[in-house]
Amino acid sequence: MVAKRKISPEAKRQEQPPPPKRARKTEAAEFSGAQLKSMLREPSTTMKGLETFISIAKLLPSAEQYDVVEGYIKISVECAEMLKLLDGERRPESEMLLIFQALENILLRTASDLSHFHAVGMNIVRKLTNSYMRLIYAALYSENHRMSRLCLTLLSSMVTQGPDAARDVYSHFDFNNKFLSGLVKKRDYKGKPDVRMAYIQYALSFLITGDDMTLGHILELKDFIPDIFRTGLKEDRISTISLLLSTLTAKVVHNRSISKTQKVRFFTVDALSHIASLYCWNGITDVSTEDVKATQDPEEAGKIIVRELVHNFLMDLCCSLKHGINFYDPSLGTAGRGGNLVLLRFLLRLKTAVEDEMVADLMVNIFKVCPDLLNRFFKESQYSFVPRLKSAWLDNMRLLRKIYEAQPEVSNCFKTAEFIPLPKLLSMVMVTAVPAVCNKAMFTQGLNIASKTVKHTIFSLLSTILKRTLKNIEHCLNEKMWEKSEVYTPSMMQEFVQQYREALSKLLPDMTNIIAVWQSLLKQEKEQDGQRREEDPASIVEEITEVVDHAADVFLCEWGGVDAFENILKAERLFEGSS
Repeated sequence: MVAKRKISPEAKRQEQPPPPKRARKTEAAEFSGAQLKSMLREPSTTMKGLETFISIAKLLPSAEQYDVVEGYIKISVECAEMLKLLDGERRPESEMLLIFQALENILLRTASDLSHFHAVGMNIVRKLTNSYMRLIYAALYSENHRMSRLCLTLLSSMVTQGPDAARDVYSHFDFNNKFLSGLVKKRDYKGKPDVRMAYIQYALSFLITGDDMTLGHILELKDFIPDIFRTGLKEDRISTISLLLSTLTAKVVHNRSISKTQKVRFFTVDALSHIASLYCWNGITDVSTEDVKATQDPEEAGKIIVRELVHNFLMDLCCSLKHGINFYDPSLGTAGRGGNLVLLRFLLRLKTAVEDEMVADLMVNIFKVCPDLLNRFFKESQYSFVPRLKSAWLDNMRLLRKIYEAQPEVSNCFKTAEFIPLPKLLSMVMVTAVPAVCNKAMFTQGLNIASKTVKHTIFSLLSTILKRTLKNIEHCLNEKMWEKSEVYTPSMMQEFVQQYREALSKLLPDMTNIIAVWQSLLKQEKEQDGQRREEDPASIVEEITEVVDHAADVFLCEWGGVDAFENILKAERLFEGSS
């Protein structure tokens, strides 16, 4: 019987095939820059060399692997073997894809951790822009989406070599090609990398890397970046939207080298409207939503994230005199200048302000910075303020109050260092004190409608107006302050207050109407006691009482009938106290 031969553990290990990962590492370690250079010189091994180079380059930089990118550019500073592959007859797209990917991998490294080889990257950029733009255009406008996408990522990597490279690419690239705008429409609705995303990265690479001159040129292009806004922005991935808005904020909105005029030309009414469409975003959630506490639904959480992104961006752009596109008008629009027209047209397009709290907040804050737009907006707006018992009217009135309640209690006009004639000063104060849509006819019509809800809304608005007026009048009658003023005297302010009262009394409803409404509601309160009511008459009576109290303080009993009504109220209170 033959004895079994004992096999040592070491022999067992030698008999077993090496694991796949180790095999790949061995192959990677053996593939050097010199080998790549040699393979690129031989037509039979060229494509194999590129494939191996690309597969390894995607894993770099890595401490565990030989850096074939660095190894190659050290011995081939001009990358002549790789660039020579673009000479001669046009190669099949499969081969062009490999060449472009190889060049892109080198450029990505020379723009980042291998920046000390910057000259290599710049040489590639100059060779491509000076000698091979025809091939780039052929690839860019190919029917093969992958070819177009990789060509765009190559162009992006070229731009990111630095300001000089960005300038070179800008000066050689044809931004007027009629097919360019078609690229931004090529998207993948399943969330995979697509041509649109590559286009956006290419466009933003100029903003990120270019100097101020190049940046200015890019912003002046009619369609290059605006096409991103107008081709379905609200269907983009969250990561794309975040990249776009953060880059625009850092490189355009907050860039002191970009003038306010340049920003206004770039952020047109159309651009702002398309960006605002993100309030109704319905794209793909491709980021973590763990920090969103309001909901567990990833889709809803994604909407919350995008809404906050666009809201913060528009607040920065549209509500900042320092960074935004706002121009300050010291006349508050009374001088007849056509300032802030872009913002005015944008506001007129914000149709969802009555139903969307964030949009309403944006609108309110724009008016806080640009009160000159108030009168023009309400004259041109499609919002109806004719009193009626309709939910649309009630929503419009709530928005109206929200806008005016956000204005300063005391008009900023009084802070002027220059003398303003009293009639003009009055028209400026009235801009933020009384909504342009308010007049005697509107108030009277509202009070004559049977609905208590309508009456309550009218009285609430009257109360808001009178409170604001009272604050302004108290400010004007502060003699100690005006005695120190070098612009107005106390007597001039007293005259102004008299003009203010007269102007306001022409807009407010007759006191006889208010008395009639008050008495009617008191009667209904007694008749409907204990019954279900549309609106509590007692609360409206309190609102009326508050309005009259404010009116008495504002007009000092000079508003027709206010003194008589005050006497009625006193008698009513005495009666209630004795019963």
